[in-house]
Amino acid sequence: MIRTERPALWDEVAAVLHEPGFPLPTVRTAPAGEPVRGTAVEVPDLVLDAGPGGADPALGEGGPYASEERAGADAIRIRLAPGRSRPPAPIAAPDCAAPWFRRVYEATYLGGTTLAAAREADPGRTGRLDARLRYLVGMARYTAHYRDLPPVSGLPDLSRLPVLDMATLEECSLPRARDLTTDAPPSGGGLITTSSELTRMPVEAYSTGQQVTAELLLMLVRDFSANDGAQLGYQCSSLGGTSHHLNDDYNLVGVVDDDGLPVPEGESGHLLITAMQKFEGPLIRYRIGDVGRVSHRDCGCGVSGRVLEYLGRSDGQLKFKAQTVHYNELVDALEKFRGSQLQAELLTRGGTETLVLRTESPEPLDPGTLREFLIGAFPVLGHLQAYDDDLEVFELVVECHPEGALERNPVSGKIKTVIDRRLA
Repeated sequence: MIRTERPALWDEVAAVLHEPGFPLPTVRTAPAGEPVRGTAVEVPDLVLDAGPGGADPALGEGGPYASEERAGADAIRIRLAPGRSRPPAPIAAPDCAAPWFRRVYEATYLGGTTLAAAREADPGRTGRLDARLRYLVGMARYTAHYRDLPPVSGLPDLSRLPVLDMATLEECSLPRARDLTTDAPPSGGGLITTSSELTRMPVEAYSTGQQVTAELLLMLVRDFSANDGAQLGYQCSSLGGTSHHLNDDYNLVGVVDDDGLPVPEGESGHLLITAMQKFEGPLIRYRIGDVGRVSHRDCGCGVSGRVLEYLGRSDGQLKFKAQTVHYNELVDALEKFRGSQLQAELLTRGGTETLVLRTESPEPLDPGTLREFLIGAFPVLGHLQAYDDDLEVFELVVECHPEGALERNPVSGKIKTVIDRRLA
């Protein structure tokens, strides 16, 4: 809401701002002095000091600048550079440094309260995330791979947006995409940070200057990140293994099946991220190539919310007998045998689906012992099946090798952890 003596001017400004399609809040005007809801912030006048050269007549009375005669005492004055009839653009820097600008934001210090607890207690958190998603989707339509995204009203609409795969993103990005520039002469301008729905998106800051503990500092380094989407979650002292608290303010993490449909809570699937702070390089329902499961947990650290259990890369899924075993689950189960490497290969031998597990270890291991242990830990690796136990449709083979025996990549020196030759 803008209270002004020049409503026509600000209605025109609002129309110009909305014309390109930016998802900005609705702008309304009211006569100066009219009572309206909200916190009143008095914006000082801008006065153009034209100097001896004079200013562009288009910037005169009726424009955004006030005359010296009617300017307030706290007016901001902009002096034109020699030889120029217009001020440089943008002119936001003087405003951002002015005292009035700080009144746009509201900061509340909550002594002894963690950031996670403050988020959980925020009554406007859902509306804030809805607003951020609306803005993100609106900005994303300016990129080639998101041009046809439908508008959304909030988080419930996220699941109906398409999944973005890495191959599509790479095709629309440098160096492969060559349509990101034009033949027009350089404008001389640089990148300008986009505006946002500031009233619905308070900026969060966390200071370690008050009552900081070693545990809080160590939490900063126990995070889980993706190459494209940055931080996905963090671990507290009550979480172990590959479980991490999620932070929806940075990345919305979703779990979907092979067809891109959401899976029930607690079931494993492909991880999708929606980066809530990447407006200029948007990632919406982006498949990062990892698998995991998400469930709600009331954690011992006091945080109640979604927890992600990371299960490995998507190419680390072993699918057979209509079930799925994750490579990382096999590695964790075999940890007690102190092996240094594990390779899993699926192939077909004489019509029988076969899983060959190859280990490397500094000390000799017995294949029979490992095989018996794995079948006990993962019944699907045995001969039981849903249709006919007399059919030999699956076989588990365990091979134990000394260190360095498995074939390595000549460049990286790594083994290929999962090989599927059934379609070869």
